[in-house]
Amino acid sequence: MNSSISGTGAGALILDAKIRIYSWLEYFSGRRYGLIGAALARVVLGGVGLYFYLRDYFDRSFLWGPEGVWPWRNFTAPENEAFSLYSVAKTDAWFELVFHVGVIVALLFTLGWKTRITTALHYVFLWSLQQRNPLILDGGDNVTAIVLVFFIFIDSSACLSLDARIKRRKEVSSEGISMRKRILSPAPCRPPCCNSSSVHRLPSFGYVQSSR
Repeated sequence: MNSSISGTGAGALILDAKIRIYSWLEYFSGRRYGLIGAALARVVLGGVGLYFYLRDYFDRSFLWGPEGVWPWRNFTAPENEAFSLYSVAKTDAWFELVFHVGVIVALLFTLGWKTRITTALHYVFLWSLQQRNPLILDGGDNVTAIVLVFFIFIDSSACLSLDARIKRRKEVSSEGISMRKRILSPAPCRPPCCNSSSVHRLPSFGYVQSSR
């Protein structure tokens, strides 16, 4: 008897522990937290990326160009396994194209437009630029690249972004359309009943039922 009671008590404790664990997991995985903080961090990361691009904009060819301070043979050496878009072609046109596309992507990431896509693109372009000249890198650049990888999986566009603004406009527009439909839709007509009552039709006013 005592053993059965103790077994029942242990089962209840295990069940209660499972319920608490599931509730805890649902609390942290079923909701979104820190949306404002993530948005602010996105703006800061985007600003850092833009600063990295524009700080030495007029010296970009010297720092990162095909004939820049870091020799091309060192940049494309076999032991240098880091991927970079700048290694695709040794031409000024390709360098200018990749560089300025990277600036545009950094700006769109900062503004929060198509944030999931621009986050990944910003990481690729910024990483490529960093690998072109490792002489001017520091620990902060590595931290920025690592954080951008995690930001691909974070909803950093829930606020302070163009995505959030577009989403709100769509919601307001859909609510306005549904409201207009409800206002402009005609009143439902009462169908004739299967009894001795007769139905008289009045112009533009639906049906009026009267009993004989």
